[in-house]
Amino acid sequence: ITQELFRASGFVEFGPEEMDEGLVFINLKQAQNFLGMQNKLHQVAIRFVNPEDAKNRELAIFSKLTDESNEALGWLDLQPGIGSIIEMTGFATAIVGVVLILLTSLGVINSMFMSIYERIYEFGVAKAIGTTPKQIFQLVLFEALFLAILSCIAGVIIGYLATDYFSTSGIPMGRMEMSGIVFDGNMSTKVEAYQFILFPFYVTTLTVLAAVYPATFAAKIIPTQALQRAL
Repeated sequence: ITQELFRASGFVEFGPEEMDEGLVFINLKQAQNFLGMQNKLHQVAIRFVNPEDAKNRELAIFSKLTDESNEALGWLDLQPGIGSIIEMTGFATAIVGVVLILLTSLGVINSMFMSIYERIYEFGVAKAIGTTPKQIFQLVLFEALFLAILSCIAGVIIGYLATDYFSTSGIPMGRMEMSGIVFDGNMSTKVEAYQFILFPFYVTTLTVLAAVYPATFAAKIIPTQALQRAL
């Protein structure tokens, strides 16, 4: 057991009470003398340009830095708890995504059916004057496609503006500590090109697929029954 007196020259506030009460910073030379590690280090942190490289244990740097007295570990090996949380977050995100897809599909089907029922007389007249079921089917699908494209354009514009704004100002989340790592007050967003390409594509595809059932219903409308319902 060793002890030594130090003069406090400043205070650092992390936010979480446990860290504010339990962390002390001293300069490297004093720490080496205090711990009996003259001119030695107990840990070296390397920051990769690509954070994903820290998970790849097959990189040459891990084998080069590992020997009888040293061991090179990625951050997931050092903080397995955070790795588990990230995996659970991905799983939860997938569940939420499936639920949103189901809700969106039901919303599209409901909206298309409401549109068809409001225009059932027009569909009946169209069938009566010779419009084929295939043409009506295509008409409903094109309507769904047009609505999806308009929605995606509006969503991309609003999403880009919101993401760009919060990328600089951040979303207030408060401070929290997890496994010795402090997550500061604001969570910043990041503008990625794929978000504005893949997500609109998914939404458009989902909307068109969800409209297949209402389009099939509209294509099978019998003119006489449609005209009777409209009266």
